[in-house]
Amino acid sequence: QFSAAEATNRFLEENIRKIDEIFENVNRNFDNNINTLNEDIKVTENKIDRFQKDKEAIKLDLEKELQSIIKDEYRTILGISNLYTDEKFEQIANYKYASQKAINEKTFEKANRDNSSSNHYKKLGKNLFEKIIYEINIELENNININIFTKDRKDNIQEKLKTTTIQIQQKYENKYGVILNIKDIKIDSIKIELSNNIDLERGFFREVIDFMNFLTFGDEKKFINTTANEWEKYAKNEYKSQIDNEIKNKIENSKNIVKKEVDKEINNIVNTIEKQLNQELKDKEKFSKDKQKTRKDKDIVQGAFKYLQKEYIEKAKIQNQDIFYTPFNTNLILH
Repeated sequence: QFSAAEATNRFLEENIRKIDEIFENVNRNFDNNINTLNEDIKVTENKIDRFQKDKEAIKLDLEKELQSIIKDEYRTILGISNLYTDEKFEQIANYKYASQKAINEKTFEKANRDNSSSNHYKKLGKNLFEKIIYEINIELENNININIFTKDRKDNIQEKLKTTTIQIQQKYENKYGVILNIKDIKIDSIKIELSNNIDLERGFFREVIDFMNFLTFGDEKKFINTTANEWEKYAKNEYKSQIDNEIKNKIENSKNIVKKEVDKEINNIVNTIEKQLNQELKDKEKFSKDKQKTRKDKDIVQGAFKYLQKEYIEKAKIQNQDIFYTPFNTNLILH
């Protein structure tokens, strides 16, 4: 009995002491956490204040970094396109090109004395140049991305944008403690369409018609020569100008599409930073509001233990008194 009582007493004292230490640690940690939380809330509030003050400056900074890439790269592409169109027109905007096309197409072979009117040859000439322009458009559309807007140039723009956005991501993630998922900007090919912009009812046809009015009989060779000469004049002036404008506009459109995507991503970056900071503050404030309830719950648990602790100590004292202060039954022992 003595051994059991002593063991129980020691067990109670030892474990009560351990639990007391646990509660002391809990109290200390709880108070430390509350203090740390209050400090964290202030830090987050300061980050939000700083962000709100700098938000417009951040947008301008992002635009400066990303849009300058687009501006510089597309300026280079536009310069290359000018060289390209000049080179192509050496091939297509000349007398030999149109002349050979008329011969290959046999455009004026059916000309004779019965149908040598201006309208007839105007129609033949128009059909010829519609085919020429159609073929040129196909060639431009097939080659514009090979010779001007090459895959390497598109990849170069995308790589620069990607590298810069990664740097931006790291910069603002570190600065505001947020997570940014910046998507890659997609750059599409440039499409050139000229057919609908070419007016074949004016320009060189007037010269061809005026020339034919002096003719009495149809002359295929003369028609070919005259039409080919007037095509060269027309192509080097109005048609060249239209192609230049079309390419310039298409490059500008492509730039604007990419610019629009970049602007969208800039807004996404700013909104993501703002949203995450506000959510961070909201979470911390919610926990802060719950701290009184948490403290109350902790005090209830601790109070319950104190009550149990007191009860166990009292019982241990009674048990000790029963063992050490109750007289022995000597007769029973002797017996």
